[in-house]
Amino acid sequence: MKQVLEMIKVQKAAAVDRLRIEVRVADLEQRLVSENNILAVQTRVLSNLLGRPEEAALLKPAGTLAELPDPGLQSAGSLADSLNARADYQAALASLSARREALAAARAGHLPTVSLQGSYGRRWAVDSPDRSQGHDSNRETGWAGILLQVPVFSGGQVQARVREENALLEAARERLRKLELQIRLELEIASLNIQAARERLEALTKAGEQAAESLRIEREKYELGKGSITDVLDAQTALLDTQTNYCRAMADYHTALAQLKLAKGK
Repeated sequence: MKQVLEMIKVQKAAAVDRLRIEVRVADLEQRLVSENNILAVQTRVLSNLLGRPEEAALLKPAGTLAELPDPGLQSAGSLADSLNARADYQAALASLSARREALAAARAGHLPTVSLQGSYGRRWAVDSPDRSQGHDSNRETGWAGILLQVPVFSGGQVQARVREENALLEAARERLRKLELQIRLELEIASLNIQAARERLEALTKAGEQAAESLRIEREKYELGKGSITDVLDAQTALLDTQTNYCRAMADYHTALAQLKLAKGK
């Protein structure tokens, strides 16, 4: 705006150029208001996730989105490490093992039960009436035996329990398989998102250099009276959009890397 006003004074630019710049500045200002509103909302969301909504005003973004080393696509061998590190998968695995034990216990209901029973002790009675019959009131007594229990009339109940436990086992096995597929998918999606973000960053880096050079050329043409302010503003818009897309791709790269760590149980 300052440059155009000086050119208008020396009649090297038209007054309409100032109006076009004012429109462009107004557009940038409303975009800035929108971004600040998004930042305020996200700050409050973060404070709620931290459990400290009263400290939302104290959370201020700092630093820059630095370049990170490319972890590369995940190989199939890393799936086992991820499964071992994921607490939810280990819990599902333990649940499946418990269901197997419950099914084995239910099937054992068809089998007879053999138990060894016995007791030993001393009988003592004061002034026992059996004394006159030749029985001592203080003597040792005991017994031992083998008890055999056969589930003759509980077959239907046991079979129903076996079917129930078998259904629960199949459900636990299916949950474990589904969770393994989900973890594999999360790893693949995060890896592909990382790769895509890296490729976008490379492309946008070249596009940013070209947009900056285009803006420089359009500015020189305008200063020499061989171009229009519209071309300059279009070049400046293209450069800003490229820079914005680069920051967005960098944020996507950081997010994808965090998703990969989460999928790997880290």
